[in-house]
Amino acid sequence: MSDSRVRVAIDYRPALFSRSGISRSVRELVRALSQCSQDSELVLFAHAWKRALDPNWREGLAETVHVARSRLPGRVQPWLARLGLDARRLAKGADIFHITDFVQPPLGRSARVVMTVHDLAFHADPRFHGASQSLRLARRLERLLRHDPLLVFPSRASRDAFVAQYGTKQRLQVIPFGSDHARRQGTDPERGRRLAQRLLGSEEPFVLCLGTIEPRKNHDVLLHAHETLAERGRPLPLLVVGAPGWECDAVQHRLARGQERFPLHWASTLEDADCFDLLAAARVLAYPSSLEGFGFPPLEGLELGTPCVVGDCPALREQLGEAACFVPPRDHESLAEQLLRCYSREELRREQLAAWEARHKQRSWQRCAERYLEAYREAASD
Repeated sequence: MSDSRVRVAIDYRPALFSRSGISRSVRELVRALSQCSQDSELVLFAHAWKRALDPNWREGLAETVHVARSRLPGRVQPWLARLGLDARRLAKGADIFHITDFVQPPLGRSARVVMTVHDLAFHADPRFHGASQSLRLARRLERLLRHDPLLVFPSRASRDAFVAQYGTKQRLQVIPFGSDHARRQGTDPERGRRLAQRLLGSEEPFVLCLGTIEPRKNHDVLLHAHETLAERGRPLPLLVVGAPGWECDAVQHRLARGQERFPLHWASTLEDADCFDLLAAARVLAYPSSLEGFGFPPLEGLELGTPCVVGDCPALREQLGEAACFVPPRDHESLAEQLLRCYSREELRREQLAAWEARHKQRSWQRCAERYLEAYREAASD
């Protein structure tokens, strides 16, 4: 390194082409890093043929953040790497390369690497991604491990899953993401209620579910729980917001049909501002996931004053503590019972929000960014 400043390249591509939890984590981490990285220089690796979902994505970046962006197809990058132009060189000669997802840009063998491992769902159950994709993801991770990266996990649960599969040969750190971005959004609950009324055709308080339609999110169980409540004379309006995923054709077909015995609407694409307005307006957030690496929606909901019913999995227990109602992820009866309790009982809602208020300061992006900077310095000193 030519001076004491560490130049860190961050793979920013997930933030450009998706609205998933991973894309959220990359965007918010870069924003926080740009505000506290006095001895580090940030370069965003954004080379890709695809156009960004948000054409104005650069507008929120600090002036101190450099962008390495071209319409360079991913399939061309390995050929350039053979000529000496690997991802580190394409990112202005960075000292550290931070891989933010399992889609790795080509890196030379000498590259110093920090990698965020969000979860190991593909190892936990091949049904979560499908057998072929699970195998593909496992092979990608094994290739990435050849760089001897410093691995960062957003939860102890993800770290423990990694250790169970791969042992402790790697350098491992746990750095939780923040959730305080939800409080900075300028949400408007009344606007969220109007939007929900228009989508659902109902003025009743609604249950919201956020997340990609994929097997581990258990949308089928959520629908079954709402059908059970409707059969018992307690139909609860349900608004599902999430992009179409994989291995869930039957669930997507049911969601697309819309209202049956209870008000139901599936919005496959909404802007962030609309999602946060809905989250602030919802009576309850339903998130019966079987496995998470971190789990943004429940934390965001609690930040905005919306109680949550969530799947009982290690990462959500770790992040939420006593601030949520937990249910067995595949048990529609338990989910129906807890949704109705959380929907109907104001004292239960107050207890959840008080429990979150006591712990939410542990989940700040500034704290997350400061710890990532320490990880970058550690990787650079090797």
